[in-house]
Amino acid sequence: MAFLTPGVIFLARSAVSLLFPCSIMLAVRYILSHHFNIYIPTRVLVATTVVVLPIIAYIRYGLVQMHQRRRAAVLGARIASPLASKWPANLDHLAALVKSAEGGYPGEVHLPFQR
Repeated sequence: MAFLTPGVIFLARSAVSLLFPCSIMLAVRYILSHHFNIYIPTRVLVATTVVVLPIIAYIRYGLVQMHQRRRAAVLGARIASPLASKWPANLDHLAALVKSAEGGYPGEVHLPFQR
């Protein structure tokens, strides 16, 4: 099973976590239309999915953070403080990292953050 690299496993887990809410919504649509004669238009289903997926991701992120804080407290560890960023998702740091990898040492952008 040489094709099960960590990247393939990560993508498979991500696909499952994205497909699960979508399949639930399709199942609800099927049940409503076939058993209760309530039809939900496709555009409403797509709009709902676009709104619900980020909400689910945000809730999941919060639960993971809460679990990590509790686990760190049990172990007597401290969580590293997040890196301050000007752009969402630390895209400015990612751009600086890519730029430094092209013309210098890949990790040199992190030197100002060392103490």
